Amino acid sequence: MCEVSRAQGAFNFEGWKVSVSGLVRLFSRFAVLNKVNPAVTTVSNGFADLVVADTAYKLPRLCDDKLERRIADVEAEIVQVIGRVRALEEVADVEGRISSVVNKLDFVSGKDFLLPLLYFHLKFIADSRISLQQFRYRLAIKLDASGLEDLSRALLVAA
Repeated sequence: MCEVSRAQGAFNFEGWKVSVSGLVRLFSRFAVLNKVNPAVTTVSNGFADLVVADTAYKLPRLCDDKLERRIADVEAEIVQVIGRVRALEEVADVEGRISSVVNKLDFVSGKDFLLPLLYFHLKFIADSRISLQQFRYRLAIKLDASGLEDLSRALLVAA
């Protein structure tokens, strides 16, 4: 087995994506809360309150219990503003739009959530000494920006 194959197996990117997939539910609620009460901070709060420093893992990892509590807190804020029935409708609408997309993690903030969590995963697997800033830079170099073409056109039209 070549070094690249061993590294890919150890990194287990697909497994990591599954481990953070619960964030999609949180971000669907963030979208609704931002729609009904944009003054409340959501994404900018970051992920620190959603992780636990696992002694076996040695680095922060997403905690399902904390994630569920945060989802419940956001849902409660939504219900407080628009009521339970409308809240359920709004969440269902957002989740319906998300379900039509192949990569659900596209709805999660890469900068504030996915990149830092991926960085911690990399540091655990590779015992890497790369800084988060260097990690972001190296990923940016490899970025395939073709998925942003529609955004680029929309910005030009809006300008």
